[in-house]
Amino acid sequence: MSAQLEGTVSTGPGAARGSRLHVLPALLLMFAAACGALACFLYPFNHDDAYLLYVTERVLGGARLYVDLPEINPPLIVWLQLPLAWLSQQTGLAAPLVFRITLLLLAGFSLAWSGLLLRRFLPAGAWWCWLAGAAYAAFVLPEYDFGEREHIALLCILPYIAEAGRRASGDAATRPTQLGAAIMATVGVALKPHFLLAPLLVEAFIARRTRRLGIACAAATLLLLAYLGAIVALTPAYFPMLRMFASGYWGSSLGVWDFLLDPSFYMTLALAVPALLARPRFGEMGTVLALAIAAFVIAAIVQNKGWSYHWIPAISLAWLLFGLGVAKATEARMIGALPFSALAMCIVVACLALYVLSGAKKEGYRANPYPADLGPVIRELGGGPVIISSKVFSTSFPLVTEEGIGTSTRFPAMNIVTAMELGGNPASVRWVRNAFAEDFYRKPPRLLILMTDEQGKPWFDMVTYFSPQVPELKDYRLVRRLPDYLILAAP
Repeated sequence: MSAQLEGTVSTGPGAARGSRLHVLPALLLMFAAACGALACFLYPFNHDDAYLLYVTERVLGGARLYVDLPEINPPLIVWLQLPLAWLSQQTGLAAPLVFRITLLLLAGFSLAWSGLLLRRFLPAGAWWCWLAGAAYAAFVLPEYDFGEREHIALLCILPYIAEAGRRASGDAATRPTQLGAAIMATVGVALKPHFLLAPLLVEAFIARRTRRLGIACAAATLLLLAYLGAIVALTPAYFPMLRMFASGYWGSSLGVWDFLLDPSFYMTLALAVPALLARPRFGEMGTVLALAIAAFVIAAIVQNKGWSYHWIPAISLAWLLFGLGVAKATEARMIGALPFSALAMCIVVACLALYVLSGAKKEGYRANPYPADLGPVIRELGGGPVIISSKVFSTSFPLVTEEGIGTSTRFPAMNIVTAMELGGNPASVRWVRNAFAEDFYRKPPRLLILMTDEQGKPWFDMVTYFSPQVPELKDYRLVRRLPDYLILAAP
């Protein structure tokens, strides 16, 4: 492989031009990463990120996860964000700013490490295509969903995929490198249990080829066992809460075959399948990528909620596979001393990044218009705290985290009530009712914000539903009618 790369080296004026030409892909990828980084600051802060940071800050302040705060996801994401929340408090920087900067640094580290792992392994064209696909996936593709756990998992698993491709090909990296990549990947996939299918499939493939389990398997297994022990020891209420709320969560899922209507599913296929069909003899790296893509497709289907960010890892890895396919299909084509695929992929990624940046504000408003629409109205009416009844999670966050607003309930949105009723678990229904009343009397809201249906009536009649526990709700009076919301004020 190194001989192949060295074969492109020449001397004289042509070499100088070729050297300058080789700088162009790097500049294009730096431009793409900069566009993606700038765009992430133009979007409203993602609602899931805002909620989990809010939960983390509450935990840092003494609240008990799975006791005072309802959640069915494992605690790792909260534990990982505790240093960020602490740093925000110590420096006075806004927690979203600290979070975004940290994720951008992680994206840069993941991209650089995976590139270094493959520098002497892939041909020049394939290597540049890998960097282009990884830069797009890490900085640009998530758009408003930048920082979702799927995005974090992708950033953590990229170096592992690069290392696993080498190991499957018989060109294993050093043991410390394998160990580091395995630890980083395990942290990422442990964010959601179904992500574990990706390394399981990859390691099963490698074990079949090499007839042995490597240090990556041992490290990941020990780390996951330690994590499970930490959950039991530090958050013993997690499993009881999971049992209490699981039926409501799964009861609100989509139909089994609804993923066939999701454009992200077809985008993943459109990128991955042609690359595999065009060059069946793709090598072990292609197989590793294909297995990881299949695992993350299954993970998205299992979650079955129809949210686009569930497909971030699958689409991202499909971009990498597509890039390798482009490099393979055009390996004989050169522009001077530079592979055609390198320049083509980097130009495409730079153009996509510029397009995303140009529409970031508009796309951000479309993804979450509620801070811009409801924030000024709430402040005009005297500010918060508020309770928001909406079937859209993003209505509440990051809106309620803004200065002068705040929330009077631990529930991010009242769709949890309908989910629990649909799940048919009396214990969860009682817990929700009692928790709502406890929150109300501890911090009475100034405003109630109720999402309306097509007829202008509350989507969920929160006042009637909770009035047996909180009769004071009936004293709130309508003060503002918006196209999709009613705002009630305390007497």
